[in-house]
Amino acid sequence: MKHLFIAFLLLTTTIAFSQSDEVNWLTPEQADEMSLKDDSKEILVYVYTDWCGFCRQLEKSYFKDKELVDYINENYYAVKFNAEQKKDVVFDGYTYEFIDGKPRGVNQFAYDLLQGHLAYPGLVLLESNKELINSFNGVQPKHLFKKYLEFVTTDAYQTEDWYDYSNQTVK
Repeated sequence: MKHLFIAFLLLTTTIAFSQSDEVNWLTPEQADEMSLKDDSKEILVYVYTDWCGFCRQLEKSYFKDKELVDYINENYYAVKFNAEQKKDVVFDGYTYEFIDGKPRGVNQFAYDLLQGHLAYPGLVLLESNKELINSFNGVQPKHLFKKYLEFVTTDAYQTEDWYDYSNQTVK
């Protein structure tokens, strides 16, 4: 009976901790290392700045939504990256440095991921081999963001058109 109780306790503890109220954010270096060990997940990079109001909105709404958080944690290596970070970043064999600029500088990692479109928040999806799938700026409707994550997770992006997949019409 004691063994049964211990097994039950371990199972319920594992289930309780496998579902989180927060995204399991990684550094770029951690995501890089993890994707090399296990390439079963794509990489989601959330690029933000401390002064960005839309970033705070995204964090309070999207990244606190339990269903969305669970989906991200289960299917992605999620990176939260401050675009104005001055510390060097090593990712996929490259070292990215801070570029001083007026009025603000930017880390080359953010600049490259966002392809020079420095509007925040930025959301970037990478394959496990670090190839760019897509990047977009600003706050998307939550249901479309989740649908897009599914579009990538199921590899539908490789063969299907986003508008057909999402049942949207082009305006």
